[in-house]
Amino acid sequence: MDTARGARRPDRRGRKRAPTSAPLGDARLIERRVRAGDIDGADDIVVRRIGRRREKPAKIRRVEIGEAIAVRDLAAKLEISAPEAVSRLIRMGVMAGINQEIEGEVAQILATELGFEAELTSEREEREVAIAEIEDASESLKPRPPVVTIMGHVDHG
Repeated sequence: MDTARGARRPDRRGRKRAPTSAPLGDARLIERRVRAGDIDGADDIVVRRIGRRREKPAKIRRVEIGEAIAVRDLAAKLEISAPEAVSRLIRMGVMAGINQEIEGEVAQILATELGFEAELTSEREEREVAIAEIEDASESLKPRPPVVTIMGHVDHG
């Protein structure tokens, strides 16, 4: 049933519905009504405001992925639900459950499909970087006295 723009559309009982204007807080309701074709000219202003509010500049989202990563952890990094990650992997031909680990290359492909810039890192590189951050230079270390502890006998009873 086609209706002209701005015309009232009949409801389920055949009565004409009055056009409504919803506040900006009812964005989901308005989006549903836009999809259904129920919005009249009065609500176009609200729809335009919501559209303007949602337009955000595209930012580059980066994620680091190891040699192997659990599907649950990958989903958290990619900001999607774990079942959605599993279904996307199945569509790619990878049969993996939520708790199973997948290869880094597969995770990288999934990340690029979702708009992320994925970088593969090996665990060895991560450990070397962490150890290098922890180690102090030998010239910055100060000599200090040894720690001596005297342990006695404990009578348990």
